[in-house]
Amino acid sequence: MPKIGIPILEDMGFESNASLHFGNASFFAFIEVEGGQIKTVNIKANEEAKLAKKKGITAAHFLINEKVDIVIAGSLGEGPFHVLRDSLRDLSSPKICPDRGSNSSNKPKPVRENDVAS
Repeated sequence: MPKIGIPILEDMGFESNASLHFGNASFFAFIEVEGGQIKTVNIKANEEAKLAKKKGITAAHFLINEKVDIVIAGSLGEGPFHVLRDSLRDLSSPKICPDRGSNSSNKPKPVRENDVAS
């Protein structure tokens, strides 16, 4: 059963907004999928976001310790990328519109049950 890790802004279950900044994400959603269906969703605080340096690398180790198979993140630095690369089955970054002015409607979307595939 694959386990997916997604950086999120708040602890609101499927209504949580995805965070575009991996190391600065306040929380991570951990989603287990079996047969194309979500089996469990757990949200844990990202204590590493409080660090002054190496937030992303420390968060990457946090995900490895949580035994995540897949990470979906909007922005991932070089350090966390290299830490995660050899430990994961998949590392994905969804396409995000680069024009994100203050009046833009291209804000991160909530994580929804039908957004997750096996």
